[in-house]
Amino acid sequence: MEILILATVLAGVVGLAVVLGNLAFVSSSRRPERVGASPGQSGLAPTDPDDDEDDGYVQFDVPPGVTRPPGEWEVFRDHQDVVGERYRMENALTFFRGVQEASARARTQETFELRYFGVELRREPGNPVDPKAVAVDGFWLRDPMVVTSQERVHLGYLPAGLAAHIADRLVPDAELGAELVGIDFDPNDEDDMLNVSIHVLNRPGDNIHPIRRR
Repeated sequence: MEILILATVLAGVVGLAVVLGNLAFVSSSRRPERVGASPGQSGLAPTDPDDDEDDGYVQFDVPPGVTRPPGEWEVFRDHQDVVGERYRMENALTFFRGVQEASARARTQETFELRYFGVELRREPGNPVDPKAVAVDGFWLRDPMVVTSQERVHLGYLPAGLAAHIADRLVPDAELGAELVGIDFDPNDEDDMLNVSIHVLNRPGDNIHPIRRR
């Protein structure tokens, strides 16, 4: 009788372990894919800020330096949200998918030395609405081993106030750079499904106008 009871208990423990193992597998298979990587790092860990795994909201925080352009830069403004993505949502979603795919390929081929996705800035002096406007483009590599495989889309703009400040503080031909900081993806927000956050960069030195003293 005791042997029968012990066997029943052991069978229950084994069954519970199997169930928990299956749940763990299902949970891990539903997690968003890790995005991005840099030397010595395994990639970007997606987080769920509101602890609700069912709402689909995903936040990607890019480790510092992963998407910074080559050379010496200073941070002109940090953590700036790109504006106008809602009017270019197809481009924004294409960029998001491109970042995911480029990152996955780069991890497979172990080519972390390349900047295989990121953002760039370009002035639009001919913009009929705002000649000081600064556009934000997103790019990624279809093949992480081939720089010429780059794809790019127009994501949006820097906020108008920041663009005006850049025009006031930097010489007209000053080189601008950008570093991707993070991507927030909320499939439930039809008006603002994807948001891109960046650092705005400038070259150090004498390209900044001195502050005028009154």
